[in-house]
Amino acid sequence: MELPKSPRIPFSELEAATDVASLKRVIRRFFDEFRRFYDLVRTAGEVTTKTGITASTTQSQGQQVLAADINEISTCANANDVVTMPKARASKWVTIINNGAETLQIFPNIDDDLGSGANTSVTLAAAGIVTYRAYDGTNWKTV
Repeated sequence: MELPKSPRIPFSELEAATDVASLKRVIRRFFDEFRRFYDLVRTAGEVTTKTGITASTTQSQGQQVLAADINEISTCANANDVVTMPKARASKWVTIINNGAETLQIFPNIDDDLGSGANTSVTLAAAGIVTYRAYDGTNWKTV
């Protein structure tokens, strides 16, 4: 994620302010921009977690796409029920926890590779945990 540039103090607008009300507007706008910038920077490194995911019984690539960094699959009722990884992006990582009763089938996103070939799924046993790290825009490695 590329962070936005920090807001600059609007000196020319401060100098051009002709009354207290316009001066307050300029200062308020600057601090609002600074607050948004600060919030973006503060949350840039947060880890996302999703629990209670049900693996898809439609056992094909593209089903139940994972959106968080840490994903807990609570229901995997049939052998090879499916989740799909998000699109690979260099340095992105995803952890999958299979708390379901059966083996989970994990598909890469379209044209991505989990280490077994493009578009080829891998499996994760019940009670298993795996973490993948993408090293470019299409390839993941188990870490």
